[in-house]
Amino acid sequence: MRRTILDETHARHKAQLSDQLKRLLAFCARLGHNELHELVANQLANLDEPFLFVVVGEVKSGKSSFVNALLSSDVCAVDPAPCTDIIQQIVYAERAEEYRVNPHLKRIGLPQEILKSIAIVDTPGTNTVIEHHQELTKTFIPNSDIVFVVFPAKNPHTKTAWDFLDFVADEWRKSVVFILQQADLARPDELKVNTEKVIEYAGTHGIASPRVFATSAELERQGRDDSGFEAIRAMIRETVTGGKHVRLKLESILRAASRAEAQLDARLQQMASQLERDRAIVETMRTRLT
Repeated sequence: MRRTILDETHARHKAQLSDQLKRLLAFCARLGHNELHELVANQLANLDEPFLFVVVGEVKSGKSSFVNALLSSDVCAVDPAPCTDIIQQIVYAERAEEYRVNPHLKRIGLPQEILKSIAIVDTPGTNTVIEHHQELTKTFIPNSDIVFVVFPAKNPHTKTAWDFLDFVADEWRKSVVFILQQADLARPDELKVNTEKVIEYAGTHGIASPRVFATSAELERQGRDDSGFEAIRAMIRETVTGGKHVRLKLESILRAASRAEAQLDARLQQMASQLERDRAIVETMRTRLT
């Protein structure tokens, strides 16, 4: 009975949010705001999409290894030389497939059960992503439900990752999870200090009570229980399969819709001010002509 109530509640909230987004879409069209029209259209489509995890971090931070270990599958290329120069979107498919959507985006389909509930986006390094990858900054980040920010466990001080975090947290107000990857390369005392540093840095960037996980893809590959990945999977199970993803996803889309409403309101106020100025000019001309 409780499941039925939750499902009905979710369906009602989802329908209400869908109606709100459709009204926003109409306003965007009437105002000729193409950028916001695209954003709202993406959010409307996102209502029926899987829960989206976006993984960001500098080159060589261990992002691809993190994704591979999380999915227990070598879906992302891992090489001693920096090689992830495109965005990789990992989704569910009945059989394994891979194809280029465009020069900057590759889609990988896998027959893994977890991908029915979530999709994962593995990204290039944050030192190049804002400049060269509009798909991420204009599509995937706005539509994301959780952003994993990955740091090397021995060096969580990388500037471009923290700069990009400001963009994620301030511009789109996304839920962020911090990963200290390659934890097997750090001493226990070093890992403790760097975990505390991430918490400190997150606070200075406006994120209170941040979630920080230390992981080792290498230990996970060896089947070790101390790899740190079970804690990540437990968080995913709680968030996704435990039902919280329903609420979180709607909240994420609602935040994006609220941001779009604020921008539309600003545009309307600007247009109203211009209209008043135009009316004043017309009235002045009418007075002079009479």
